[in-house]
Amino acid sequence: VSISTLLLWCLIVMAEALPSSSSIIQLQNLHPTMTPAERLEALAAQCKSLGIEKWDVYGDFDQTASTSYLRRFESEMAQEFQMEDAVFMPSGGMAQSIALLIHSSKDLDRKKSQ
Repeated sequence: VSISTLLLWCLIVMAEALPSSSSIIQLQNLHPTMTPAERLEALAAQCKSLGIEKWDVYGDFDQTASTSYLRRFESEMAQEFQMEDAVFMPSGGMAQSIALLIHSSKDLDRKKSQ
């Protein structure tokens, strides 16, 4: 069972929490219908059913896809997009900074080779 399956399950739980008359799934609901305890109980039950028994830690760079949920998620995303590898970035700011660094270093390498 994959992390993407767990993420999909979270979206389904959020959709089920909306009133049945709503045809639009709102990912930001100002008035949640589930209490925090109910939401955590549902997530705990799903973790048990998926066999997730330890915390996922960002920065477990020495782990493999078979031992790390994060590495498994990155591997699944790389396969999904038919890429060699993928990296998870916990924030948009981090992603933008790294993208700028990569593109600026390519420009520097191209200028040096001219």
